[in-house]
Amino acid sequence: MEQGTDVLTSLTSVLHDDKEFPNPEVFDPDQFLDESGNFKKSEYSMAFSSEKRICVEEGLACMELFLFLITILQKFALKSVVDPKDIDTTPAASGLVSVPPSYELCFILV
Repeated sequence: MEQGTDVLTSLTSVLHDDKEFPNPEVFDPDQFLDESGNFKKSEYSMAFSSEKRICVEEGLACMELFLFLITILQKFALKSVVDPKDIDTTPAASGLVSVPPSYELCFILV
């Protein structure tokens, strides 16, 4: 590879590996939990890439996301405008990236 070559990576093959994720096409948060219900670290979960190309600010990004979500959950009750059983999590588009469908939520001040 020549110097200055741009490299685009796709983690789709890793995130859709049925050896690690039994049903990769279906959203299932339980696949990230161990038997006790605690988060289990997996080499397959690479939201910020890996190895030499890992995001330098991964720790800060995770902390900011955590604080943002906790603040929302402390100040609001979230309610779906449709019955949760009727929510379709199938990506709106798939290709280089998977685009999630849009959702509507009610934020009720607590």
